[in-house]
Amino acid sequence: MFSLRLTLPGLTGVLRIDAHSRSHGYRSPGGRGQYPPPYANRRAPPDPHTFDYQASLKQYADWFRYYYPQQAIEEDNLDKAAEQEAGGGSKPRNGIKTKWEKYKKEFTASQVSAVLFLSRLPVM
Repeated sequence: MFSLRLTLPGLTGVLRIDAHSRSHGYRSPGGRGQYPPPYANRRAPPDPHTFDYQASLKQYADWFRYYYPQQAIEEDNLDKAAEQEAGGGSKPRNGIKTKWEKYKKEFTASQVSAVLFLSRLPVM
């Protein structure tokens, strides 16, 4: 760590700088609770319906939250309300996970139908 003495007209002080300085991206404690938009300055997640493989829950949830933010908030609120009604810390529902499970079934069905189609093609 080193110290730098500043002498400016009407201002005198010591500035301490070390390797762990919070100069980049640090927000003052007064800024807590004010979050930037969840996907600000971030590239849009790809649509899992276009993948050649089955998307993970995280991939699906990221996509859903990006493209359907209001629905995602509503699902989260319904999840929280159901959890409070159930009590005991249980999770009686998970809206985005339910949508992902429906996506998985549709994905699997499309894969099976593609295999059946390909198996009916004549071999040359």
